[in-house]
Amino acid sequence: MLEQIADFMNAGNQKVPEKPRKDPFSYECWHILNRVLEEYHETRYAKTTAEALDGFLDIAYVAFTGALHVAGLKATEEAWKLINRANTSKIDGTYGPTVTDPLTGKILKPEGFKHPNIQEVIDNAS
Repeated sequence: MLEQIADFMNAGNQKVPEKPRKDPFSYECWHILNRVLEEYHETRYAKTTAEALDGFLDIAYVAFTGALHVAGLKATEEAWKLINRANTSKIDGTYGPTVTDPLTGKILKPEGFKHPNIQEVIDNAS
């Protein structure tokens, strides 16, 4: 999936770096964040399920373009794997029973939770 997004970016002259950028907060990065906000506002006022689904997926797509812009394909893929593993560890019994917010159902970080080491991914890709 990330390769397809990187191809899309490259087709539009949005170059995906080979390695993570030293300074991620370029003009392009701010532009991507603004696009996320635009998609959020459109999705917020969706009138149909199709509009809502399109909006949420557009937000995800734009967010992935931001990740690819700052870290490149390899580091983004590795970081995404780590984040998924860390989130799965919240529900698979690694840290005991799943902890949720009783009001929202949000899955919380259990005691002892280990955050994914994104910096290590960036260092290894640099």
